[in-house]
Amino acid sequence: MADLKADLAGLGFENPISYINSGNLFFDSQEHEEKIREILTAYFSQSYDFPIPFVLLSSAIL
Repeated sequence: MADLKADLAGLGFENPISYINSGNLFFDSQEHEEKIREILTAYFSQSYDFPIPFVLLSSAIL
């Protein structure tokens, strides 16, 4: 998960953290939700040989 957190920081997301290797990631961003979704979709597609579905939730929803 450390590599993934570093990659998120490299993509411009601030304060990336993961929760106990669960795959849950938390980060700060000033980007709009759709832009974040585009960035993450491109990152996962380029970084892994299999599809990685994800759910993007704002802190207001949590």
